[in-house]
Amino acid sequence: MMLLGALLVSLPIIAHLLNRKAKRRLVFPNIELLRSSAASQSSLFRLRRWILLILRALAVLLIVAAFARPLWSNDPAVAASGERGSAVVLLVDRSLSVQGVSGGVSGLSAVRASSDQVLAELTSGVEYANVVYADAAPAAALPSMTSNLNVLRQELEQLELTEHRADFSSAIARAGQILADQSDGKNAQLVVLSDLQKTNWDDVDFKAVNAALPEGTKVTVLPAPAPAGENVAISAPAYEPAIPMVGQATVLRAKVTSFSSEAREALVSLRINDRKLQTQTIRLGPGQAREVAFTHGFERVGDHRVALTIEDDGLPGDNTAYLAVRVLERVPVVIIGDSDPNQSGTDTYFLSRAVAPRGGTLDSYEVRYVTTQEPIAGQIDQAAVVILADTKPLGPSLLKTVREYLSTGGGVIQFCDDGPVADRLASLVGSEDGKDLPWKPVQMRDLGAQGNWIRLAEADWRSPLLRSFDLPSQESLQQIAFRQVWRVADVQDTMRVVMSFEDGSPAVGRTNIGTGSLVVCNFSPALGASDLGKYGSFVALMHAMTEALTPPSSGGLGSAPGTPLTITGITGVVADGDPPRVVGPEGKPIPDAVFSTLGDTLVASVRSAERAGFYRVMQGDYTRAIAAVNVDPLESDPARITEGELAERFKLAGAKAVHAGGGTTGGLLELRGAPLWGWMAGLAMLMLAAEMFVVGYFRR
Repeated sequence: MMLLGALLVSLPIIAHLLNRKAKRRLVFPNIELLRSSAASQSSLFRLRRWILLILRALAVLLIVAAFARPLWSNDPAVAASGERGSAVVLLVDRSLSVQGVSGGVSGLSAVRASSDQVLAELTSGVEYANVVYADAAPAAALPSMTSNLNVLRQELEQLELTEHRADFSSAIARAGQILADQSDGKNAQLVVLSDLQKTNWDDVDFKAVNAALPEGTKVTVLPAPAPAGENVAISAPAYEPAIPMVGQATVLRAKVTSFSSEAREALVSLRINDRKLQTQTIRLGPGQAREVAFTHGFERVGDHRVALTIEDDGLPGDNTAYLAVRVLERVPVVIIGDSDPNQSGTDTYFLSRAVAPRGGTLDSYEVRYVTTQEPIAGQIDQAAVVILADTKPLGPSLLKTVREYLSTGGGVIQFCDDGPVADRLASLVGSEDGKDLPWKPVQMRDLGAQGNWIRLAEADWRSPLLRSFDLPSQESLQQIAFRQVWRVADVQDTMRVVMSFEDGSPAVGRTNIGTGSLVVCNFSPALGASDLGKYGSFVALMHAMTEALTPPSSGGLGSAPGTPLTITGITGVVADGDPPRVVGPEGKPIPDAVFSTLGDTLVASVRSAERAGFYRVMQGDYTRAIAAVNVDPLESDPARITEGELAERFKLAGAKAVHAGGGTTGGLLELRGAPLWGWMAGLAMLMLAAEMFVVGYFRR
């Protein structure tokens, strides 16, 4: 409609025509006036009138065209979107790293400013838009696309950052789904607003995310909110021993990392149950990581909250590492078997007395006895080792629990009687056809029936399983008679033979299952199978193997913010008391926490632990269990990629990508092409200036 103003070009044309037809009566007294009159009718004077006509007409047309807001694009799709508009999804990064402050500018304020600038380029009623938040569980801000941009502005004004690590692959897939379902034929565009943290974008499979976007989707990468800052972080908290006892010296440690180009000092504080106990100052070179360790003896049995903290800096979210430490009076050892542990001569009888020879609180280990069909979940909690006394089949629930315990770092010792040894080994290692057994039991050799026996001979005394044996202890162990052993074949390279019998057949072997260790003893401590249980060397052997299989430390990342949290080891719950509840780091109950039973124990599940810190299972005023949640250490690295590098990664995967400031000429997004009104207004001013020059020149 603005182009109707082009009719105004008739005004200079009419003026030209009127001037051309004008007649004047001239009275001239002399020849000079005659010459002046002749000059005004000359061809040069007529050329001036045509020049002025053209300049004035162009000025009018350019001013009218500027008000019509013309756009220009070489892309036919972008040009066509001027009529049908665009569907835009803003991918907003709200991970932990965006909390950083650099150059006095917070990432949050910068993201808000960029989102305001993007929304300012959209036209209400023409463009559709939505926001997808990039965090651990990406979700859309609104149920569907909207043309009411004020709703999105209000949503982004209330934007809050998380302590999550962003899952950009899932976030882009969610944005692609929205664009595919709700773009209504409009041109699809994805706008990335991120701090461009390198460690986060390095995890993205760009071919996969490009396949998740509708064909033809344009990806626009905006610049990072501010230059990468410097940071010091504390991570990887751990403690040793893994099962501390009251009064035992326990080492509490963590890793302090400097992401700085200069040397830094960090003051590290140790807090236990909210009490500040110790401090250390460590010096870090540029980009250096160092371990800090404190030694503490816990004075009471129970759960303790340990926090290792450094001073606040530009990213406060990674300045504390959390540990939940359960201190016991004695370390539990689980023995699984069906024989009577109180009947003299049985395998469980000898095993229980070898693990806890004093039979009371003076022992370091506490024996927990379970039959092969009982639930074990509550018994296995914090167990140093699980001992399988015989080879009867385990119940489904029990087998699942033992396998999970083994694959996640636990230690299991299997003694072999005359039962189905091969089947038991296959079930433990998860081999359905028995081909993956570390060694294959072929036949039970009953030497006692012939009045014979066999002794131990060669051994790897440097192995952690036998390292504590001195020379007299070694000789004593080699004097023990074994009457029932298995003939073994197909010993795999993964099975390390630690001890052998006199005939060279394997006696004790160790293999890794997942992150745990399985020790197979090719004999039984039962009285009819060997004399092992009669000797003090058996006590030393059991303690040496238990100590070697107990994890040296415990801790690490565990659950991270934005991921599910399962709290086990819940003890002391009173059945007729108040219902248990999960309390988060802010001291508020978590409403979506769910309690369930696993075997005979209570387990609490939280769908998503939103913040780092301690999560407590409480009943009334009493704490029944504690779990620690720590931020992902990858979020601490402030190193970034440029918007150009990220756009190039999208391009290499086949996406149509640009970066603002590098590939656009019409604002940040170039939704319908580059605006030309500024050029036209400038040219109109130039035409008017030229018209004034021509008038002035000919007047002279």
